[in-house]
Amino acid sequence: MKLLLGLSFLFLFSSCEKDSNFLYEDLTPPRQERNNRYVIGELSKSSGIDILFVIDDSGSMSSIHNNIVENAELFMQEFTKIELVQWNMGIVTSEKSDSTSEITEHLGFNSPFDSFTPNPVQVFKDAVLDVGDNGWGTERMFGNLDRALKERYNDFLKPNSQLAVIFVSDEKEHSYKDDSSRYDPLTFVGIIKSFLSKGNIVRFYGALKQTDFQDCRNLSSDSGPYRGSRYEAVIQETGGFAISACASDFGTRLADIGRDIVSLSKYIRIKIGERPLKESIKVIYRGEELPFGTERDGGYWFYDEYNNTVNLYSLKFAQDLNDELEITYEIDDGYSRPRPTPTNPRNP
Repeated sequence: MKLLLGLSFLFLFSSCEKDSNFLYEDLTPPRQERNNRYVIGELSKSSGIDILFVIDDSGSMSSIHNNIVENAELFMQEFTKIELVQWNMGIVTSEKSDSTSEITEHLGFNSPFDSFTPNPVQVFKDAVLDVGDNGWGTERMFGNLDRALKERYNDFLKPNSQLAVIFVSDEKEHSYKDDSSRYDPLTFVGIIKSFLSKGNIVRFYGALKQTDFQDCRNLSSDSGPYRGSRYEAVIQETGGFAISACASDFGTRLADIGRDIVSLSKYIRIKIGERPLKESIKVIYRGEELPFGTERDGGYWFYDEYNNTVNLYSLKFAQDLNDELEITYEIDDGYSRPRPTPTNPRNP
């Protein structure tokens, strides 16, 4: 038995050795590296945020409209207290039969409503009340947002700004009845992204009255659950979240949406092309590598894997708007290669 085991081990060992009668070639492709440069002055223009409320204007919505008005200050304080946030806000309504000028007449399209507007909280309250509840309940939330941006793109969207969209409704989304292909949730997300500058982000939120949401009772048969809905699909796809329009802490939750929206514009986001090896990313200014990590620990930047962006906390390090920032990385092509232990790991 010992002899048999010994022979088996010898055979196994010898089978792992390379046969000298063959030529072995490493077919692993060479590393692909990128070295991209960005002008500081151009990066400084990329921290704005466009915010669009898509508000259901059907007959059952007055209580939700009033709830938003009562809590407008909690929501707006997230924008008014941070002077560096350049925001622009508007309202689109949901009635199918209305013209594009009618669905965009309440705020932000005919004249700007932005960080330079005097008394913005009251302006926002008045606009929400002006929406009214005289619609027929067609709830074309996706379709009307699409129409508004497609036909009045230059009246609202600002170059190099991120886009946040908040759906406010007590019914299911019905745009698929007009075009089931275009308003398939994931296709729709791609369409809205196409309106933005390259590399910029769209994020969807919801303030919704759905049958499976906290404190929502006595709803119509067309309210439906949030789970599995078209709203859930676009919100999850873009990293947002939804709140219950019925909850007693609605104002607090609405402020949570405001804080999350502000975070979109807090950072300077630089979209990089191919998917990188995280540990290979370097951010360089005037020949010096900027530290990676949290701002609290002295870091200048972090990598957002979901959106494939390098995010700068600020440009305070820059000394001249004409300077360039350099970002280098190795493309993650799926091949495993030995690498030195990183001195600046990319997983905070």
